[in-house]
Amino acid sequence: MSDHEVVDEKPEVESTPKTTETATEAPEDTTAATPKPEGNDGGEESGDDMPPLEDIKYDDETDDAVKKKRIVIPEDKPKPKPAEDGWLDVLDNGELRKFVLTPGAVGQPRPERGCIVAIKLVVKLEETQAVVESESHELTDMIVGDSDLFQGLDLIIPLMDQKEVARVVVSSRFAYGKTGIPGAIPPDASLDCELHLLSVQWLDEEFVLPIVDRIRIGNRKKERGNFWFGRQEYSTCIQCYKSAIKLLDATDEELESLDTNELKEHFDQQMKGEKKSPEDEERVKELVDIRGVTYNNLAMAQMKIDDFSGALTSVEAVLVTQPNNVKALFRKGRILAEKGELEDAIKVLKTGLTLEPDNKAIAQELNKYSAKRKKELVTERDLYKRMLQTDKSSPPTTPSKGLWGRSSVTGLGVECNC
Repeated sequence: MSDHEVVDEKPEVESTPKTTETATEAPEDTTAATPKPEGNDGGEESGDDMPPLEDIKYDDETDDAVKKKRIVIPEDKPKPKPAEDGWLDVLDNGELRKFVLTPGAVGQPRPERGCIVAIKLVVKLEETQAVVESESHELTDMIVGDSDLFQGLDLIIPLMDQKEVARVVVSSRFAYGKTGIPGAIPPDASLDCELHLLSVQWLDEEFVLPIVDRIRIGNRKKERGNFWFGRQEYSTCIQCYKSAIKLLDATDEELESLDTNELKEHFDQQMKGEKKSPEDEERVKELVDIRGVTYNNLAMAQMKIDDFSGALTSVEAVLVTQPNNVKALFRKGRILAEKGELEDAIKVLKTGLTLEPDNKAIAQELNKYSAKRKKELVTERDLYKRMLQTDKSSPPTTPSKGLWGRSSVTGLGVECNC
């Protein structure tokens, strides 16, 4: 079992809907009638006491008979702009603010979700201005939107220009919340960050990173998923695991190399033209192993949120390339039991126990499910016996003489004269 693998025991603002009603139409008033204002004697009821649905301006305020109305549709809310003091309130609530320290390449494309960026980050506690060393990084391959660090940064980076340096103040809600990080960041702590956006790389959909880079970045994302799992933030950790798996998906040619040790042209391109060597096969095995661990961890996180169908898919993905992965077999057995498929669960656990006879966790689950299945079988037999006894004790239906001496059958709720 990998040291990094997650173990089972631990691991309003109300908006007013738009309407298409015109200014001359009014909804039916079911409330008590309101007094008419002076000057409106017997004429059309005034709607001035009703809240307007649109801003209405009259071309001629003195014409009481005909008022030409011009409806003004409010413009869409503009994007937030820096205030006079230079601070940009990203969410309009003070919880995520940005101040440009050094302008970047204005007019150049800004990073988007999925881009690989190189950043330098210095994190301080806003209250004390103490530097948090464990959360200060210099990353050359952060993927925007993948929760590589914390949510506030994923929201800020797309608002930055290349080469820009910014001061970013993030509330605890978009950092590490009520939990914080023991020994580093107190609960409910806001962070004061200095963020350098060094470079941006846009990836083509068909582009595949070299296998050495996929192993490195994928393993880091797996570890980040383990971090969020330990905090019981399962949605975020699932996102990290899935991001890691995208990088750790071996190509068909790479998987084929495990058996044939022949790397084809596509794999040669991924190795950047390097000559084939025994290390190539080892790299593929390492990638497949890390992917198996990540899928197993993903399954455990999915089980925590009762997504047993998703968890089953995850463990089966492991067993495709590693049919003897005991941890995957163990979790598959538990998942099948949760889905009510006890017989299949018992078979899978027996396979796992055959591979690891001394595995106490599998033996314990196997005994529990076997006993439960035995009780189910006893209940089913008793129910079947009662059904048979009921059938035997029921008196046979015999023909009876109806009117005029004819035979009739009444056992079916109707009388049939024969």
